[in-house]
Amino acid sequence: GVVVFGYSRLRYYPTTETVRAQLGFLRKELDRGSASKMQELFPEGYLFNHVLYGLAWTELAQAEQRWRVDGLAEASTALSMIDSPRGRETFPADQDVPHGGFYTGWTAWLAVKLSGVPGAERDSLRARLVELLDPVAEQIENRVFLEAYPGAVWPCDTVVALAALAEFDRVYGVRYAAVIASWVRAAQAQLTAEGLLPHRVEPETLAVLESPRATSSTLISRFLSVVDEDFGRGYYQSTAEHFLTRRLGLTGVAEY
Repeated sequence: GVVVFGYSRLRYYPTTETVRAQLGFLRKELDRGSASKMQELFPEGYLFNHVLYGLAWTELAQAEQRWRVDGLAEASTALSMIDSPRGRETFPADQDVPHGGFYTGWTAWLAVKLSGVPGAERDSLRARLVELLDPVAEQIENRVFLEAYPGAVWPCDTVVALAALAEFDRVYGVRYAAVIASWVRAAQAQLTAEGLLPHRVEPETLAVLESPRATSSTLISRFLSVVDEDFGRGYYQSTAEHFLTRRLGLTGVAEY
């Protein structure tokens, strides 16, 4: 049989209390080993479980002061879980940046978002961020995209790392502005005919191995707006043009 259903103007506006309750549920799941279970499903499962949980807490802590103490504690714990030997073990150290652009970008993004919460230990976070981001800035001057794993490059990972550079400048003062501006020009030169970055490229020649896909393009759209607002706006429009679809009255995103 076939079940057909529809909806009209379905919207969901969560309150901060709802978000707090959801985070409480996720905390219990983390305590039961959800991050390790996710790691069994895909190589970045452990990191993503902790980093997304920590990022949600930074947003809640910035939104309302009453959640600030809990937010700082939970996001700091999440950062300590990924910025540890256990968090790094999936990502080989011997790459263009230590442990690769994927690990470095997401770890730095959580750290810099945490540093923007009032009451955070900004000095220690700044020191760790410089350790993470200076190698990114150095390598970006020589290549457009960073390895996520040895010999494997997905441009979307580099965009997260570049967003961390830009957010660092916003929180701590300008350090990477020239590097960011240079990278924006280089990345624009790598856009495909669709006006998007490839899903995957060959590390040395940057030849396209996989054409743009919705999963990477939507992620890039979110973080590129932090790197360069104009570039991000145009990129979002191109992503919507090529992947946004409407069928049977529903709106969705097609991967290809």
